[in-house]
Amino acid sequence: MNSDIVVKLKSLVSRFEENESQYVASGSSYNETELRTEFLNEFFQLLGWDILNSKGFSKPFREVVLEANVSEEDKNQKPDYEFRLNGERKFFLEAKRPSVDVLSSKSSVYQARRYGWSAGLSISVLSNFRNLVIYETVTAPSEKDDVRISKIHEFHYKQYVSCFEEIYSLLSKEAVLSGHFDKVFVTPADERRGRLSFDSYFLDQIEKWRILLANDISKNNPAISAEELNYLIQVFINRIVFLRICEDRNLEKYGTLQALDKQNAVKELLQHFYDADKKYNSGLFDFIKDKLTPSVILSNDVLIEIVTDLYYPNSPYAFSVVDPKILGDIYEQFLAKIIVIGKKREINIEYKPEVKIANGVYTTPSFIVREIVHRTVENRISSPEELEHIRIIDIACGSGVFLLEAYSYLLAHSLEFYLKNHKKDKVRKDDYGDEHLTLEAKKEILQNQIFGVDIDERAVEVTKFSLLLKLLEDVSSPEIETTAKNKKKVLPSLEATILCGNSIVDGKYFSYRGISKLEHLELSLVKPFEWNTAFPEVFSNGGFDVIVGNPPYTKIQNMVHYSPQEVGYYQSKYAPYLSSHANNFDKYQLFFERAISLLAKKGCLGFIVPHKFMSTKAGEALRGVVANNKILKELIHFGANQVFGSQATTYTCIIILQNNENPTFAFEKVSNLAKWRAAPAKESMIDISSEALGEGPWVFPSKREKEIIAQIENVCKNKLSDIAEIFVGIQTSADKIFFLNPESEDAKFIYFTHSNGLSGKVEKGILKGSILDQTISPFRSTVSNKQLIFPYEQKDGESTLLTENELKTKYPHAYEYLSRYREKLKARNMPNAEENWYQFGRSQSLNKFGTEKLIIKNPALHACVAFDGNNVFFSGGGNGPYYGVRPRSGNDIFFLIALLNHPIFDKWVKLRSSVFRGGYYSFGKQFIEGFPVKIPVSLDDKKAVKKVTEHWMKIVELNKELGTTPHQATELLRQKRYLKLEADKILSEFYGVIHDNLIIENDEENGDEQ
Repeated sequence: MNSDIVVKLKSLVSRFEENESQYVASGSSYNETELRTEFLNEFFQLLGWDILNSKGFSKPFREVVLEANVSEEDKNQKPDYEFRLNGERKFFLEAKRPSVDVLSSKSSVYQARRYGWSAGLSISVLSNFRNLVIYETVTAPSEKDDVRISKIHEFHYKQYVSCFEEIYSLLSKEAVLSGHFDKVFVTPADERRGRLSFDSYFLDQIEKWRILLANDISKNNPAISAEELNYLIQVFINRIVFLRICEDRNLEKYGTLQALDKQNAVKELLQHFYDADKKYNSGLFDFIKDKLTPSVILSNDVLIEIVTDLYYPNSPYAFSVVDPKILGDIYEQFLAKIIVIGKKREINIEYKPEVKIANGVYTTPSFIVREIVHRTVENRISSPEELEHIRIIDIACGSGVFLLEAYSYLLAHSLEFYLKNHKKDKVRKDDYGDEHLTLEAKKEILQNQIFGVDIDERAVEVTKFSLLLKLLEDVSSPEIETTAKNKKKVLPSLEATILCGNSIVDGKYFSYRGISKLEHLELSLVKPFEWNTAFPEVFSNGGFDVIVGNPPYTKIQNMVHYSPQEVGYYQSKYAPYLSSHANNFDKYQLFFERAISLLAKKGCLGFIVPHKFMSTKAGEALRGVVANNKILKELIHFGANQVFGSQATTYTCIIILQNNENPTFAFEKVSNLAKWRAAPAKESMIDISSEALGEGPWVFPSKREKEIIAQIENVCKNKLSDIAEIFVGIQTSADKIFFLNPESEDAKFIYFTHSNGLSGKVEKGILKGSILDQTISPFRSTVSNKQLIFPYEQKDGESTLLTENELKTKYPHAYEYLSRYREKLKARNMPNAEENWYQFGRSQSLNKFGTEKLIIKNPALHACVAFDGNNVFFSGGGNGPYYGVRPRSGNDIFFLIALLNHPIFDKWVKLRSSVFRGGYYSFGKQFIEGFPVKIPVSLDDKKAVKKVTEHWMKIVELNKELGTTPHQATELLRQKRYLKLEADKILSEFYGVIHDNLIIENDEENGDEQ
């Protein structure tokens, strides 16, 4: 510990100890304000926090936001200290005067926990300096809870010196910057189940309200449609929650909704809505357009139940600290489901088709949203003056989390700009001296600079709702009253800026389908959107300056199930997309192309998308668009890091484009996500020439890797596909049926147990030894662990399907077994399924087996290639789990296995292939077939290849020996590893590479089992 800190800490503790009895005495006049000034501020300064804002930042940029030092009776409903980093809240500190025993005061503990829980934070700190207590705030608090519940750390002031290193590791600024804070305190979503975090608690409540309202309204209004019901419930909940939040922000009288008369609750609430419409004058309470709400019949008791859920003791909400972004994430989950009315008017809640196919909704983490918005805007503006004029849009805005961050960014930086340039008409001071943007300034920014489009009209309403809540943050009640009295709109209308429509389908859809064929239902689903008509002023000025977001990831194969006409349009001549002509395109690629077309000159686009497009055939067109126009500005590659946590296994990158020819772009490969999240620094990025990009796979090796690869490619005229055939395995389309697990055998049969528990047997003559879910190794013989039913006859290198009569006559037990699954086998999507129900799903690799071959594991941690001389069959398609490789005529299989197990091959493929969770890489055909191969020409080269071949022949020979004792087995493995190492060195020299310079990741494991 720094000696200067020790001296200051000891002095602080000593000062408190000298006067402790006076501070803690019952009825002591020593108050919270004095405690904060004399002790807590200094203590947290020693933890590295700029408590007093010594750097003079405006409020949005402060590390610590302090609530005004007011009397406890007049105290606002906000925590005393808010600790932040890069604008992200990390934890709250609630202070109490020393005479309050924070170890036993239930109300104090409840208050601290309630703030942290409502803000979606991991922890809150409670302190009277005498004691400092840390509570986890993932679990919903109750005022009745024992004070020990959720307590995770407790320190007495006399422990501060001896335990300072521990406290520092938990709460210091450095702990947050290093990522240690998140590592210790942040609870993954999959571990929060049952702990009722704010988002799950609130989501459960609004989903309960949806069912209550749906059943009641449907019963009382039998003519209402499902579309009307979904709309009505959405706006009803939005309005109630909006007014309840305004109560906690002191913009409405606290308890107004709670005081509704039980007999006239609906009538009184409607009057509150009318009053809010007059006061706020926003589309949120627009009853000129919304004629449905005033006419609907709703039961008073249902409304009272909903309102009661928003107040203590039914909820511990502190809406004063709830971030609109958290509400947006909750609503995103809520919007994934819709109300469906059955034939008998029964109410069903179902997932939307696209959500069902995608297995849920995945909300973008706030740190990703923030980083995309900040980087994109900062790449666009070259001076603060430009900030007033840039127009920002999310073209798939969902619940509006990206637009909220963009609006927050503009508010914060505009305030700073106005303060520096003395634009007093844009800034107001509150009673405590803090500067804020005026309500009018905030409205101007929202109406003129923030735009959004989404295909879901309910999502559009949530986006408006969230943005209006953000606008009202830090707005005072007197300012609202003054605005209303001057007959100005308190809240702006967002009807012209946040719109509903399909961002990637325009008016050409009418030409594609033909006007006569179009029906209302189809148009209501597809929702063609004309950009120039929707935002004429924007496009008269060249387009949008900034586009941000997380476009939907939807494979074409899934899209066709719920919107086939839309898919047809994308693939037609009427659509402007290049990516949609690939066989396996993804929807996000179309959003990319559309967004690029909407950018103004020098405009910037920032998306988070799967990084798979960088290497696959389907991403070729998009790579070409970016590369040919040299518009790539920044690329942050997350590798196998799971940015979305346990929500989904998705391999992503942040990509920032600028509509300007860029000679270079900045690149970063993130290895430690927690550290990057805490302190993403542009200094760690490297500049790469845009000339390195093309339609081919994007590869960004380090300088050292570049040199090695250049050396390899300079000496090679051939590629792997020239000297070897790469093929997929047997594709049965029903592996669980065709692959058997033998339990015993005799001369004629193998015996096994059916999945239904009954014993069975199958003739050996129809079986092929095979591997399934089997590890392979270059240091071990490939031995079958399964038996494959092979209903084909092989002759002269050709495989012919047995007729059903032949199958039944020659192999009656196999026929009987397969017949049990006849209907399942018929259900496979393949030609002649009715007649040839027992055939394999695909026949492309039936004739590839029968000769010596190599088997390569896919995916794998490292290149792992095994020799097979036993005619072992294996399964596998485009994604593995195995590929076969065998030499073309005139090439040696032992030279091939040496090549494919060499570190050069491993590194070359990894730089080009897809990476999966756990650091597994794809060694599929498309990633390995282009590997540069040097053909020996000179006598020295031929001698080198001969030596390598001899080494690997010996390894394969040794693989047949098992060793009768553990010592013998270890010795055999040692010999094989030595032979491989010597062969690797010879091959490196053959390629002209210094072997010690190769970047070899865990080479020992590379040659062992995977």
